[in-house]
This record gives sequence, C-alpha cells and structure tokens, in this order.
Amino acid sequence: MNFKISLAVFLALVAVSLIGFAFSLIGVAGSAVDSVWKLIALSIGLALVGGFVYPFVRGVKKGDVLSTTSSFIEKTPTGQIISMLAMPTAVAMQSGRVSSKILIQLPGRQAEGVIVSYASTFSPATIRIVEIEQIPAGAYRF
Repeated sequence: MNFKISLAVFLALVAVSLIGFAFSLIGVAGSAVDSVWKLIALSIGLALVGGFVYPFVRGVKKGDVLSTTSSFIEKTPTGQIISMLAMPTAVAMQSGRVSSKILIQLPGRQAEGVIVSYASTFSPATIRIVEIEQIPAGAYRF
C-alpha cells in the first residue's frame, strides 16, 4: 500500500465531499450520504482502496529503482568466483508488469529480470535476475 497516494486521494475526496456538502449538491436528507461524517468515511474508504490499487495500475516504469531477490554466482576472467546477493541499485530500463521480463541496469552492466512484486510504501519493486551480460576477458567495469 502506498500511503502517499492514499493521503493525496483522501485529501482530494474530503475536499470534494465538504464542498459538495456545503453547497447541498450531495448529502440530501434521507439519502445514503446525509451527513458530513458519512462523506468523510466514504472518502477514507476510497482513499485506502486507491492506495492499495495504485501500484497495480502503475506497474514498474522505466527509471524505477528495483531490488533483486535472487543471488547469483559469477566467475571473473581471472578465475575468481564472486557471489552477488541483493543489489538495491538496479534501475529499470523498460516498463513492465508482474511476471514480465524487462531489461535492468546493474552497476556497470545490464541484465534481464522478471518482476516479482510491485513497489510499496517502504520498499521498491522486486525483480529476479534471470540473465546477466558477460564481460569480455580483460575488461573490467566498475
């Protein structure tokens, strides 16, 4: 859930509810929304729904920061084995949805990965790396 989106939607809906109630456009006696408190409760409910739905509507966009879930082992040209765990510095080079394969930028190289989950309030979208470009022998990227 994205609290920033929920808060923005909530404030917008409360503003519309209060303006509508003040001008008697909504909240007519005997209807489903006959008091300002019902309108505010409706605004809170719609804001929470908006916060939950927004990441699924947006997906992953080009330029989003991603975190990786799987580790992979790589052999360098000198024969050393490097184990790389979660790399939070991956950046999406393409837009996509869950279970779609996109191109990502890792420090010094590109890779392909499958989107596992969308971003939430405190964590970026998660991607599982499936393929990494090979570095030619003798060429080191930092």
